[in-house]
Formats: sequence, C-alpha cells, structure tokens
Amino acid sequence: ACAETDERLRMGEALVQCVERAGAMLGEYAHHVVPALVSVVQQTHDEPVVLFSAVSILAAAARTSPVALHRWLDEIAPTLAGVLLVAEARTDDAWVAVRRACAVFWADLCTGYGDRLLELCDTNMLRDVYKTLKNLEAADPDEIVRLQAQSGIALIDATVRGQLMSNYLP
Repeated sequence: ACAETDERLRMGEALVQCVERAGAMLGEYAHHVVPALVSVVQQTHDEPVVLFSAVSILAAAARTSPVALHRWLDEIAPTLAGVLLVAEARTDDAWVAVRRACAVFWADLCTGYGDRLLELCDTNMLRDVYKTLKNLEAADPDEIVRLQAQSGIALIDATVRGQLMSNYLP
C-alpha cells in the first residue's frame, strides 16, 4: 500500500505542475482531470496524504483557472464539505493539512472569480461555503486554517458589498 501511495503522490506532483502550466487553457483539459480528482476526494477518507494531494491539485486549478472548475462546483462543494467533516474530528498533522488544503481551495476560488463570484456561483452553494469558512474561522484549532478561512470570508464579504453598492448606489 505504501508503494501505491507513493506512486499516487508522484502522479499528483506531476499533475499539479501540468495544471499550473496549463494556465487559461486549463478549461480545455479540465474534463480529463477534475472528475478524477473529485472521485479521489470522494473515495479517499482513509489516506489523508492522498486526500491532501487531490484537494491541493483542485486548489491549484482554482488558482490557475477558476472558471475551468465551474462545471463541477456543484459536486466539489459538498464533497469538500464532507471532507471537512471527516477531517475536523482528526487532530494529527496529515488531517490538519487536509483542512488547510480545503480552506485554500475556497480562498483561491473566491480570489480567482473576483467580482464575478456572485455571477458564477450558485447562491445556496456560496452560502454553504461561507458558513463552512465561518465555522473553520471560529473553531479550527489550526491558525493557518483559520487565516485561510478568514481570507475566503473577506473575499466573499467584499464581493457581496461591492455588488450591493453597484446595484443600489448611483
């Protein structure tokens, strides 16, 4: 099992480089990568190192070309919420890293969408993400997780405020 995990991690390292190098072209190839990563995240609740790798690759995609993930957000959001439920009960470093990766994913996605966040994200999903980030900010024992959650919250708050101001002020 250890050799298989090492192989999966090496493939993950190569994949994150491909995702980052693809840049704006990631959308052309996302259908080859994203469903497989979501599947790994959904099925890998016993190997936090592999889970961390898959979530980190999704975060790299969110950072590189967030619109490329748009088609799968309805599946990614509840999947990561489920991962956080499993990870919050665990205190060892590997699970802390998983929580960090999830928080980074949401912060990177919010940063990448910028002013288009409300336009591109379903309101209910965004509300759930906001609640998840608020819970992480308030209760996670890891300072880095709390800081990443604060970053995502601040981005959502700023976007919502900006949208309100542009819609209601002349």
